[in-house]
Amino acid sequence: MMNSKVIINQKLTSKDFSSKTIPSQDFENQHFQNCNFTSTILSSIKFIDCQFTNCNFSNSQLSNTRFQNASFQCCKILGLDFTKTDQFLLSLSFKECLISSCNFSNLKIPKTEFKKCKLTDSYFTGADLTNSNFQESNLQGTQFHETNLEKANFQAAINYHIDPRTNKIKGAKFSMPEAAGLLTSFEIILN
Repeated sequence: MMNSKVIINQKLTSKDFSSKTIPSQDFENQHFQNCNFTSTILSSIKFIDCQFTNCNFSNSQLSNTRFQNASFQCCKILGLDFTKTDQFLLSLSFKECLISSCNFSNLKIPKTEFKKCKLTDSYFTGADLTNSNFQESNLQGTQFHETNLEKANFQAAINYHIDPRTNKIKGAKFSMPEAAGLLTSFEIILN
């Protein structure tokens, strides 16, 4: 078996990887800025201690892709199935990202940050998001079902629908008036 190529401590700016297959390799301590990964096949790639700033991941294909201590800032992330990643040591952080139609179901990703994100129409069914941070995020159409949200932070988050009967929310933080949305599944009338 061949060893994959290892690229360490570089900054890649304005690279266009769209519609390409990146050969199996390890990126360690890399900073990707303004890079385009649209429809890129990321199979057996390892991103360890990497930063992505203003990158586009629309419809990228993940297959055994490892994200270990990967942070995304101001990135566009559309249609990614994170369940196809290498889940060993999976750790992610998102700030001010547009995340839409992504699947995080059944992942164990406690302490994940989704701060100030537009996180819409995505799925967290069966995920462990203990101590995660959704502060100031728009969660329109995002689904939480049988999700562990204990001690998660939803302060100043908007447009979420979380059914307390089917999710664990003990110790989670919410703000008013949005916290009233926790009652919608009970079909009661609030005045």
